Amino acid sequence: MWVAEDGRAVRREVQTGVENAQRVQIVQGLTGQERVIVRGHEGLYEGARVAEAARTAPLAAPAPHGGHR
Repeated sequence: MWVAEDGRAVRREVQTGVENAQRVQIVQGLTGQERVIVRGHEGLYEGARVAEAARTAPLAAPAPHGGHR
């Protein structure tokens, strides 16, 4: 997985959990504060300059099993 740190691409090893066609659960390797690179990563290399295209609100974590929001 690629994340942006100080305007540069940095590769992170992660462990995945549940996956489906739209989402992948990351269970280890990220703190939750990183800016993950989700588009334009083809041909990306360590240390490449990256820029944020648009800011979006972070996704809310799902409620615990059996819980309500």
